[in-house]
Amino acid sequence: MGFGRLSRRLIGGTVLFVTLAVMPGWCTPAWAGVEFAPVLRVASSSPFGGTVGQLAGPIFFYDRRPSRLEWGVRPLFSSLRNDETGYGEFDLLYPLVTYHRRPVGTDGQVLQLFSWSTATHAGNPSGFGLKISPLLPLFFYESGPPGEPSEVSVFPLYGSLHHVLWNDRIDYLLFPLWLSLERDQIARRFVLWPFFGWATAASESAPPAHGWRFWPLYGELIQEGIKEERFVLWPFFIQQRLHLNTDEHVERIIIFPFYNSSQTADETSSWWSWPAFWPISFGHVVNTKTHYEEWALPWPLIQFGSGDEKRIRRVFPFYSEEFRTRTVDLLGKTQSVKTSSRIILWPLYHSTSEIGPDWRRDRDRLLLLLYSDVRTQQANKSDGRRIDLWPLFTYNKTPDGIVRFQTLAPIEPFLNTEPITRNYSPLWSLATYNRNPDAAEFSLLWGLFRWTATEREQRLRFFFLPSIHWTRSEPPQPDAAPGPSTDAPAGRGDPADPIGRTP
Repeated sequence: MGFGRLSRRLIGGTVLFVTLAVMPGWCTPAWAGVEFAPVLRVASSSPFGGTVGQLAGPIFFYDRRPSRLEWGVRPLFSSLRNDETGYGEFDLLYPLVTYHRRPVGTDGQVLQLFSWSTATHAGNPSGFGLKISPLLPLFFYESGPPGEPSEVSVFPLYGSLHHVLWNDRIDYLLFPLWLSLERDQIARRFVLWPFFGWATAASESAPPAHGWRFWPLYGELIQEGIKEERFVLWPFFIQQRLHLNTDEHVERIIIFPFYNSSQTADETSSWWSWPAFWPISFGHVVNTKTHYEEWALPWPLIQFGSGDEKRIRRVFPFYSEEFRTRTVDLLGKTQSVKTSSRIILWPLYHSTSEIGPDWRRDRDRLLLLLYSDVRTQQANKSDGRRIDLWPLFTYNKTPDGIVRFQTLAPIEPFLNTEPITRNYSPLWSLATYNRNPDAAEFSLLWGLFRWTATEREQRLRFFFLPSIHWTRSEPPQPDAAPGPSTDAPAGRGDPADPIGRTP
């Protein structure tokens, strides 16, 4: 069969399938129960709401709900649209080509190399950008918000970008012939980067700064009263004095690969490396503020340390345990989080825990990702849980009561994303189980056997036989009991206060 004939049949089949899938909205209710799965299935009212359809097992699919439309041909492409949020998504042989639409703009990528984006700012027309790889802009343009300059990059000819790669600003011309970087109120300029360069203050209001480099022979950078940095035969000798204007000043000396020392107001650390195996080193750390002391003999194989906020015992790979207390910023709120990790005969067993003020997350793993069990708890919500046994099954229960189970699961334990679930998971899902607070459904061999249940009805279907359904009778309503006396105060166990609150 020629490619042209195959393409025409594929397109014709797609059109026929979509037509059959949307017909339940046009035709009489007789269409509501077209069941020839896994060959063809069309339902105008699924237990999860909306119109659903499938053709050729999981290949052609269609799912229309009140504010959401999802359809595609697996694994070629899929389309998702949410009318309520204004979000849209299109995948072509995911992850080779992806496209996203949001109220604030759009973005897309091809082969994980080329990417583009549009952004809309209030009172300003949208900008457009095209990049090659996330780190190296090939062509990029975006009009900034009112009062801010636009950004443009035509690599390697010319570029002017803001807030890229930890820099406040990057300008280049015929890169690497000319490069200018601004960061921490210091302007660094290079000719034939990275070999020749000098540094000055970024503006008249910035602290005085000066420096120069002839890399890798020698270089220095001094920002008066703030930092001093020097290197000789980089990376063999590096000296740094940082944050001199604060109480968090740091003094660091590196003699690569033999010695590395760092000293702050509260902590002193010294590390000695094996010349032949420099990634393995001996170290000693003392922190007077947290009363922490650590010995590494050698790191990272043998490590012992204890203090107010951290404790570690490690004899790798036989046994390791670590406990920490750290302060993090979650959604703009500062929280104290306790973390723990335990390893036994790595990679045989590894467990981790994170405990916050009103939440907790625990995970157990066997042989890295062969088996994984994640449990989450959050105040005022149901517990969540996810279990993966590669490649046999994956099970996920969310805090809002949604449950999904599937077997097989060759990719899901490693890439737990919605595009994977939409584009690939149904292709090898021999059996699936889905449940939400209102309905449940179990399907075997892409619908050859299907069981569905709602609060009032259950349906069972096997092969191409007519489905069997039965309804649940409503429980009898008890007679209304006399109300409590309004003269008596509510107390523990009183119907007026069923949870027994005390005044």
